[in-house]
Amino acid sequence: MDDKKTKDKKNTDKNNIDKKTIIKVDDVTVRFNIASERIDNLKEYVIKFVKRELMFQEFLALQNISFEIKQGEAWGLIGVNGSGKSTLLKLISGILKPYKGKVTISGSIAPLIELGAGFDADLTARENIFLNGAVLGHDHKFMEDHFDEIVEFAELQNFLDMPIKNYSSGMAARLGFAIATMVQTDILICDEVLSVGDYAFQQKCEERMHKMLEDGTTLIYVSHDINSVRRLCDHAIWLDKGKEVMKGNALTVCEGYIKEMNGDIKAAKKGDDFDYVIISAVHDDSKYDKFSGNKPLELMSKKQLPIIFYTMRRYPQKKYVILGNENIGIIEKYVEAFGGVPFVSIKTDSKDSIENIQKALQYIPKDKRFLIIDANIVLDNAVKLESTTGNVVGTSDNYESKWRFRKGNIEKARTLKDGIMNCVMIEDKALLEKMPPKGDFLDYLSKSKIEFDSIDLEDTKKVTRMDDLKEENEEDISDYPGRAFNIIKVRDNIVIKLPQDDLGKLLAAQETKWYQKVADLNYRHIPPIYEYNPIRMKKMEGEVLSESKLANNDKKEVLDNLIDILEELHGKYSKSVNMYSLKDVYYNSTFSSLNAIKNIVPFANDEYININGKKCRNPFKIRQELYFDIQNRLMENCKKFYLIHGDCTFSNIILGKNKQLTLIDPQGCFGQTNYCGDVYYDWAKLYMSIVGNWDQFVLGNYTLNFSNDAVEVRVKSAGWEHLEDYYLDKIKEKDSTSIKFIHALIWLSSTMYRWDDYDFMSGAFYLGTYYMNQVLEEIDAE
Repeated sequence: MDDKKTKDKKNTDKNNIDKKTIIKVDDVTVRFNIASERIDNLKEYVIKFVKRELMFQEFLALQNISFEIKQGEAWGLIGVNGSGKSTLLKLISGILKPYKGKVTISGSIAPLIELGAGFDADLTARENIFLNGAVLGHDHKFMEDHFDEIVEFAELQNFLDMPIKNYSSGMAARLGFAIATMVQTDILICDEVLSVGDYAFQQKCEERMHKMLEDGTTLIYVSHDINSVRRLCDHAIWLDKGKEVMKGNALTVCEGYIKEMNGDIKAAKKGDDFDYVIISAVHDDSKYDKFSGNKPLELMSKKQLPIIFYTMRRYPQKKYVILGNENIGIIEKYVEAFGGVPFVSIKTDSKDSIENIQKALQYIPKDKRFLIIDANIVLDNAVKLESTTGNVVGTSDNYESKWRFRKGNIEKARTLKDGIMNCVMIEDKALLEKMPPKGDFLDYLSKSKIEFDSIDLEDTKKVTRMDDLKEENEEDISDYPGRAFNIIKVRDNIVIKLPQDDLGKLLAAQETKWYQKVADLNYRHIPPIYEYNPIRMKKMEGEVLSESKLANNDKKEVLDNLIDILEELHGKYSKSVNMYSLKDVYYNSTFSSLNAIKNIVPFANDEYININGKKCRNPFKIRQELYFDIQNRLMENCKKFYLIHGDCTFSNIILGKNKQLTLIDPQGCFGQTNYCGDVYYDWAKLYMSIVGNWDQFVLGNYTLNFSNDAVEVRVKSAGWEHLEDYYLDKIKEKDSTSIKFIHALIWLSSTMYRWDDYDFMSGAFYLGTYYMNQVLEEIDAE
């Protein structure tokens, strides 16, 4: 007997040596974008996507996960809901791609990530067996040969001709499992496969999986039933909030997980993480350049994100305590509207750091680790505060500080090396119980007996001047300004548009379709396009029309030419009108944007707003009236859609030699309609540059001032307003009131064009309201 055991052990050892790595997950991170606002339907989502109004916060579903699985091993994935188990399975199955890292698979996969995936609910079970088999790559003959085997395992002989939609979840589970496991596969992936169906079915599933394992199949198994993981798996990995907690022997990992769930131990994790953030927006304005008369330093935008949001986007699952002085009101409204994090705000008149931290500590529970950080600190992506342990101070060699961290001590010394930024991690607020009521916080820490470690903050920035923003915003951009969703580079006289995120990819796809369409129609007033993915086009000689310096007669000639090329465009193609697109653009988009800013801009709840000396009716108070005007004047009078540019402001027109004009950056769609839309929309966009000075407004060439009961917003003139009547007389569409109406609506919907800029958002709202009241007077006078 002993000789047999020895022989069996040698064979087992040999088999382990010969086993190849069938799955390798190498330092994988998966990133998702979470919407920070509610969107009720697909139509509204598409509208916001197209109008550049979607807002997201970054969420890392998996972070730096690595492991290897040998052929024939059975691995269990355990963790609470939301820990990343299903995401990891989808990554291995090829459904998702990693944001960073690499997944290598050596073999065929049968994924049971969702039982019944690939089924058509309206088809019968008999029909779905062949359909699901085709999805798995099996031909009709193969499925016929295995048909009886599948039906027998699923025990559904009496329900074969019933539509799947009438099946219970257990019946669908039987069928799905039977199809997926009818043949031996290299890798079987199961996500909660035993959580549905009766006990007898669960036993059948386990028996089949044991048989597959004996025959060399590799199993990856997810379940909240720890006992089933123990029975089926020899290895396990425990995930928590997308991070690896423990991996190795299944019994050991499961035991650790159970103890953690029972509260007996704290698992040995990579770093202590933290739960709360005290973010300070208290500062002395005299220390900083005056960025704006209306927005605080913390709401200045870096790469089109307010700087206070950088910490929140980095750590969206933390709870925040925001300290602020006289500007706390607007900061609170901004975070409430766009922050996407739980928070409380505290208004303080004190500049004393200890006094303010004492106020914030009321909201921090005992035994909870927390971060204290200034609101104008933008953490470098390489910095992992969550991976630190104990008490930590953040240091930098790129920041001049009057405090440094040297040999484990906090010392007062002005320095550029090991300088301490106001970024401090405290393990437990009980450590601060002896802190005095007032004083300098770092001075107190330097004299306390609290032990600290440090973390290098790498290229973390502390924004104190406008130049801190400009340098960052202008990198990687050549000649033409880009936005956060794309960058534009010029190489060898070729303009290259590179989308940077999902929104950029969607806009690029729409733009590409438009360019392809107008090129097919032999429209000449666009740049030559060399490639479409990404867009590579000829850099046109000349200048952007919004930057040109023209004499009055030259401006008239340019307007004539511009009207001609737009009318030529409109005449190239047409289609039936789409009423839903009209409503989406003129009404839904407008009030979707306005609703997002209602609680932010001053006077938005007043019946009337005094703007530039004019008593204006508030659009929020006349919403129903505006809808009827939109319906009667714009929707019902539009009889046909024509090929339009969709964004023909001066910024999107190149003025070349001999006043030749080239159209760039089309919108590509009008609501739900590709290529075509209401021609009045194009004329209103052009009117926006001529009369509204939109291009100057986008460049920030405007002033915005508030008083107790009035607003004054003045945009720098580009010198075209005097041509308003000339322009309106020249175009074929003679309903100038409709053009002005749409012009006002575009201003109102543009409030979210730069949601990150408080002045832009407010100015667009007030100008839209001002222009809307002007046009309503014209409508009432008709």
